[in-house]
Amino acid sequence: MNRDNMTDDEILGADLSVSRLRQHQRRISSYVAGSSRDTIPILDTCRLENGGILSEEFLSRYTPPTGYISFVPSAGAASRYFQKLEKLIDAIDRKHHSDIASELNEISLDQIKEWSLPGETYQIFKRGVQACIDNGATIQSAFRRPKAFQPAKADGSNYLERKLIENSLLSAVEQQVYISAIGKSAEFQSFCSKKSETAPLILEQDATLSTIRFHRSGSVYREADGSLSLVPAGHGTLIDLFKEVKKQFPHQHSMFIRNIDNVIEMNEDSTKAINRFLGQHQTVLSAVKEIRTQLQVNRFSEANHVAKSLLSNFTSATNHIDQDNSFPEPDMNYLWQMQKLLFNGNLDTFSQFTKCTDPKEIIKLLFSRPVNSLGQVPNSGKDVGGAPVIVKTQFGPTTICLELPHASEDDKREFFQDPRKATHFNPVFVAAELVDDISFYEDDSLPFWILAKKIYKNESVIYHESVLYELLGNNLMANVMFPMIPRTLFNPHKTFMDAQD
Repeated sequence: MNRDNMTDDEILGADLSVSRLRQHQRRISSYVAGSSRDTIPILDTCRLENGGILSEEFLSRYTPPTGYISFVPSAGAASRYFQKLEKLIDAIDRKHHSDIASELNEISLDQIKEWSLPGETYQIFKRGVQACIDNGATIQSAFRRPKAFQPAKADGSNYLERKLIENSLLSAVEQQVYISAIGKSAEFQSFCSKKSETAPLILEQDATLSTIRFHRSGSVYREADGSLSLVPAGHGTLIDLFKEVKKQFPHQHSMFIRNIDNVIEMNEDSTKAINRFLGQHQTVLSAVKEIRTQLQVNRFSEANHVAKSLLSNFTSATNHIDQDNSFPEPDMNYLWQMQKLLFNGNLDTFSQFTKCTDPKEIIKLLFSRPVNSLGQVPNSGKDVGGAPVIVKTQFGPTTICLELPHASEDDKREFFQDPRKATHFNPVFVAAELVDDISFYEDDSLPFWILAKKIYKNESVIYHESVLYELLGNNLMANVMFPMIPRTLFNPHKTFMDAQD
């Protein structure tokens, strides 16, 4: 076996996608060779004042939401969640008396009692070093379970249970889909069947959605036995599951995507805000679908009328919309204005991207793309996270919900760390049109992937991660809106200490 290379048969034997893995290998080789970069230059941020962020009431009227599928990525492990206890857990695994004693001394048992720890682990810690060693297997099992099954509240309810409760209180949610880790779907299904009257669909983030590790030199990293070293390829690969969701639920129009650890207090205000977010998305999607129908038979005037009707409902639009004749075809003026006002469209960039110059074909291509809404919460002034920005690409300025690893250190300081510029950030609160044609999100020329740099078995490795919200949230691949939502809808639990409230 050639340890420095791999064959297609070997890739297939590991249940990996040959085309995807070869793409990852090309991109990583290009980065190692210095011909590509792992950051994307930022030109400006999206804000209310420049129209990049839409107000909470960007439509004066909207459809009461129906027909949604709740789509919850929940395959993540709990390792980062319990990072504060990582040294203690490792010492217990090694059965190292003095290290266990030292780590226990660092923990205030009075304080830790207020935290939501899994199972009987608090009582074991309380009994001391020998109890930790005697119950090492129990402790390891408790902390290594998926985050979905970890306590989300002081009452002991876990994250999966909280999401089932939240979804049951939303009339717009008609079906539920949860993404589990490899080999965990039966456990997810069993738990959900006990907690929910309607069993959700459980899909696994399995080997087909994985990639492999590489050495920093770009050569293939292999395990001690010579096998490929598999690692999840990022949330962006979940787009591959959209086809199965569409097949299972052909009558629903959109997915409501939320992280499993964003725990919301479901009161009247939050329910109203969620319904507004989903209702506005559905209203815009319905208009786009009608426009598509008209454009398919070249009824441009009728499609333009649909766009005009929607714009009359757009609270930021004024009587001046009739005076904007920047689009080459006047009888499609409202169609183009809809692209600019709602989806941050840039005609020159899209023309370069599609290599299309015919205005009518450009309009058809623009409206054929999926409609996605990525909710943005106001920045408290101290938040630093991914945000919708205007970036520089080879095709021209593009709007995208950028993740932090894609920003250079200079851009982080200039844009993300300045609350006057980063006025909002993305809490992963998404409504995405459900499509079975995922080719919209596949383009090898776009840089919407992240080079992960990790330490694995005491060695520096790199691998390819695709980012779901960059793929759903860029205006080359999709019709993307960035509506503002209340901060009360953003309550992430990133560590087990957050679960004490």
